[in-house]
Amino acid sequence: MHPGARGRAGFAGVRAGAGSGTPLTFRSRWDRGGTGYGFAAIGDLGQWDPSGSDPSTVTAAVSSAGLGFSRTPVVFRLESQGLGPATQLRRFAAVPASTSFYARLWWRCDWATPGQTSNHIWTMLPIGNVQIALLAQRTIEVGGQLRMHPYLRTYYDAAGDLSSYPYNVWQPGTIGSGIAYLSLATWYRLEYFVQFLTATTYRIWPRIYSYSDAAPNALGTLLFDHTTIMQNDYAGTGRSLADHYALGHSFGIEAANVSGARDMGLGHEGSVAAAGEYTYAADLALSLTDWVGVT
Repeated sequence: MHPGARGRAGFAGVRAGAGSGTPLTFRSRWDRGGTGYGFAAIGDLGQWDPSGSDPSTVTAAVSSAGLGFSRTPVVFRLESQGLGPATQLRRFAAVPASTSFYARLWWRCDWATPGQTSNHIWTMLPIGNVQIALLAQRTIEVGGQLRMHPYLRTYYDAAGDLSSYPYNVWQPGTIGSGIAYLSLATWYRLEYFVQFLTATTYRIWPRIYSYSDAAPNALGTLLFDHTTIMQNDYAGTGRSLADHYALGHSFGIEAANVSGARDMGLGHEGSVAAAGEYTYAADLALSLTDWVGVT
């Protein structure tokens, strides 16, 4: 099924434009509450909700100066503390229940220690049983170079059962070449269309774009999408999301968590990177109508 006509019955015809004028239901640029560790700063002066997972000690709103990102004057910084408690910003009821939505985030990973367990940075239903990990990441060493390994994690299948290998992790790659890693200390734009087919089933259409600070408002180059986001058994089925959907598959959320799956988390559930390493996020936006792009 090709990305096109919006709606629950299919996805065939959505434009890939800049998103100029796209109505937004949520946006956080971290430029409302100043900089620092206080909740006014990291919560973007009310854009995020207070929660029991206190992020104020290891997250901060910081100046984007010197970080190669000039779209916004301030970005959100998440500091790793080694093994530690969950640290998340949360936006409750960020989207209506069982409603298709589009999401956009710029992010950069500066984790310099390879081999750490992956960390879930951007999630839906961040409390308890995470339903969707829109962005998870880890740093690994490949051919003597440190590389960033991002991936999408879907926790439940269409029947509402826990999903399992090899169709629960989806990552950039190509058949025959394996995983395609990204660069550390480099900004990328991540976009999703989360398309609900029923109240408890959905499909995700991801896009990863490059970013150039020489043209901060440009669309960038499309690096990966549903045709090149692959499941985690390259040597076996070698299936992309496009292949998975063409076979009639979708993903699911637990019926008991339909309401909770509206909630959005940005942070980590217990960092395992070395202490003092950073991930950055910027200009997060949600829309119910179209790709957000660079609006």
